[in-house]
Order: sequence, then structure tokens, then C-alpha cells
Amino acid sequence: MLRGVRGLVACPFCRELFPVGERKHCPFCEVDLVRSSRLPPADPALSDDESAPPPPGPDERRLPWWSPAHGRGPLALVALAGLVAFGLPWVRLDAPERAVFTGVEVAQRTGLAWAAAVAWFTLLPLVLSRRSARAMRGVRLIAAVLAAIPALIAGSLLLNPPAAAQVRGVVVPLRFTWGVGLDATLALGLIAAALAALAFGRVPPLPPEGSRQRPPRRRSSPS
Repeated sequence: MLRGVRGLVACPFCRELFPVGERKHCPFCEVDLVRSSRLPPADPALSDDESAPPPPGPDERRLPWWSPAHGRGPLALVALAGLVAFGLPWVRLDAPERAVFTGVEVAQRTGLAWAAAVAWFTLLPLVLSRRSARAMRGVRLIAAVLAAIPALIAGSLLLNPPAAAQVRGVVVPLRFTWGVGLDATLALGLIAAALAALAFGRVPPLPPEGSRQRPPRRRSSPS
């Protein structure tokens, strides 16, 4: 059997087999025939064997962990930027004293702001661990909720600013301005929520069915 295969030549395109010396060119593809042993393994997508498992679809193909495809890269970058914004100034206090508080320091005083950091820390590995479009779509709702948490916390602080604080038993008015870190957290949270809901796990539309089909091959058996 092996000796018979070695005595055949094949078309490198359509893989039709012919006895050695019968032809030099493929009658269908008009390309030079080569030894069948020199052909690379056949592509399962082009195989006529119906028992072979079908190739993975566009939404099932496993991506490298660094791949930005299907909205994965932009969402991961926004989550990373959200972690950076948590370490930037959130509040610039002018009275009763001058001080600058980062998101970490605000969280140490209020507690609630920690939820923003936890959301970013959870969202980043969640996005990077999803390696196919189908897996991404399976956690799209969770990703959108996690992305919205920092925006909700930032929005709550902006809409309900503290007016006074108690210092040594005395209530004193506060004068402060919001820092760039808080504004960035609000913007990044809204962007991340939109990316998670609209782009995360989305597969580009396939070309028309007719353009993806190969013309039927003519079959011939070696004589």
C-alpha cells in the first residue's frame, strides 16, 4: 500500500492523484504535479471526509492571551488604566488644611471607594482569561457590571460632595476640588461598560456565503 502511494504524483492544490509518468500538469488546476510524499498535511477545512471533525468557527477559535481581537484588547487597556487612575489624586483639599488624597486614601477613609479598585482588579483577569469570542460573550454581562461599578462610585462622589468634616469634635466646612483621578475613573468606567456591552466578544461579519465556497472539484481516479 505504501509502495503504491509513493508511486503517485499529486496536484498541490486540489490533491488529485495520478500515476507517475502519466501527467506532468494537473488537468483541473494547470499546475505542476509533485510527489505525493512531499505534500503537507491536508487542511481539515478542505477535506471531503465527512467523519472528520469540523474546524472551529470564528467564535470558537482560541486566541493568544495577548490578542486584542473581539474587543478584548481595548477593554483590558481600559481596566488597566482604571487601576492607574485609582492611584491618582481624587480630592485636592484647600480647607481646613491643604492636602491631596488619592483614590487609595479616599478608600481608606470612606471604605466604599474600595469597590472601584476591586472591580478593576476583577475585570482585568476576567478579560484576559477569556480566549474565544464565545467565552467572552458568556461573561459580557458580568464584565459590564464590573465596569459600571467604578463609574457609579465616582458619580456618587461627584453628585454628593461632603460639605463638612468633624475635626477634634468640631464641625468645620470643607473647601476642595475634585482631582483628575476621579474624573478619569468616571470616564473609564463608562467607556469600559460600553465596550463590554457592545464590543466584547463580537465577531466581525463573515463574507457572503457565495464568496467563501470553493467551486466543486472534478474527481478522477488514477487508471
